[in-house]
Amino acid sequence: MNAELKMVLESFRRQRPHLEIVKTPDVFINQKSSPQEVQAWLKDKGFSKRIMKQFEGVDGEKMFTLNKNKIEEYCGAREGARLYSQITVQRNVSGFKTARSSELRQILAKQRNKMESDTTSKVQKVEKDFEFLEEYDKSGYQTDSGKM
Repeated sequence: MNAELKMVLESFRRQRPHLEIVKTPDVFINQKSSPQEVQAWLKDKGFSKRIMKQFEGVDGEKMFTLNKNKIEEYCGAREGARLYSQITVQRNVSGFKTARSSELRQILAKQRNKMESDTTSKVQKVEKDFEFLEEYDKSGYQTDSGKM
């Protein structure tokens, strides 16, 4: 049984494709990185000159807001996936968030208050428009019994 298991494991090891993992230097960018720092980061991470040229003038904030589809469109599938992976690591290391939940709550509360105030003012306008009906009630005008 042991020999059979060893044989099966060896077979799987031979069939599994070998992944080449390239260790790059521990260099970092964040959303406040200048275009020059982004260029140095791309170079240190081993990206091609073509990729570096495409991202000339791009700062950390712009780099962090790019999505995977855009990056792959600009860089091709292979290098695009690698660049996106590296950017994701940098986002996580730097604590970058596109919109914090507290900011979203503030925006939602502001919109809710605006909607409530708009609704209140519309109700007040309608009430004011129909104040004349109260005058009819006070004067004894009744529609139910037919009296005037």
